[in-house]
Amino acid sequence: MKNFIRYPFFPLSILGLGVLLSFQNCAQNYGVTSKNNPDRAPASIEPVVSILPVTGGAAPVAASQPIPLPAAPIIQVPETTPSVPPVVAVCDPLNENSDSSKMAIQGELYYRTEKPVVRPNGALVSFDKVDDYIDFGKKVEGTMVFLNQVYTLTRMFDRGFESSTGQVLMNEKKEKLIEYFALKLESRIKLDANEEEGLYQLALLSDDGSILEVNSGNGYEISVQNDKNHPTRLTCGSIVQMKKGRSLPMKLKYYQGPKFHIALTLLWRKVDQRNLSSKSDLCNGAEIERTGNDMWADVTKYPSTASAKFNQLISKEQGWKVLAPANFSPVSNLNQACLQ
Repeated sequence: MKNFIRYPFFPLSILGLGVLLSFQNCAQNYGVTSKNNPDRAPASIEPVVSILPVTGGAAPVAASQPIPLPAAPIIQVPETTPSVPPVVAVCDPLNENSDSSKMAIQGELYYRTEKPVVRPNGALVSFDKVDDYIDFGKKVEGTMVFLNQVYTLTRMFDRGFESSTGQVLMNEKKEKLIEYFALKLESRIKLDANEEEGLYQLALLSDDGSILEVNSGNGYEISVQNDKNHPTRLTCGSIVQMKKGRSLPMKLKYYQGPKFHIALTLLWRKVDQRNLSSKSDLCNGAEIERTGNDMWADVTKYPSTASAKFNQLISKEQGWKVLAPANFSPVSNLNQACLQ
């Protein structure tokens, strides 16, 4: 007792030494670097587990104890969230007084710039095919063109592209776009309620060039190739399988070269061996027999009307039919500005 009173801190020193040795032992077990163990690499620390009792004689189950996390900061969302600028809609610019009940075909508008454009190989871009406009022309940003169907017989085009709000689109020279422009359109083709399943051949009438691509399941492939500068020309294309309840993705590229006439009409027909091999099939005629502005429409009238040869094309014997608005399904809901 006397010694304890003389050295009151001796037991506490013994206790502190024990705690220190315990901590050093824990440090060695968990691989914590210390003065006495400087080369030991840290080991992964297993999560603390507890044994949860279960009933029914089953073995106890180990479960990780939840580790408390700091509360996530509260982010104040503004009442008005910034949105994508609205699309400037140009509704059925190639036709007048058209039915705007669907507008299921949408596309982008391009035009040729005044400054000469050079290809990567150093050659000048001639802008005599549709991809020249799309690859090297100027895209009209923030603007979408919508069509109800692809049915424009040869006619004058001098009003340009007017938006749903009355804005007339201009080129770099502040002139109306009535020549040297291109459209890159897309939609989905389908059978209407009265059409039969089967094989259908596609065709294009256009002035100037046009190319139709379809995706039958193996990616987009050219179905109708009617490109380059030319008067209104009929070109027949590939045959596709059509079934009820299914639609065929399509991309249609078209360009107008020098003013003033334009034409763009998409047709199809249900095919069989009889109309494919017929000598009277207009698809089998020479190019001169399929080309001409006054061949497919009476351009002396305004609006122009179908010619005798066009009526022959859509006769029962030839079997061709202009795809109607009901034959198209939209690929987006951007057409709302054009719907009445």
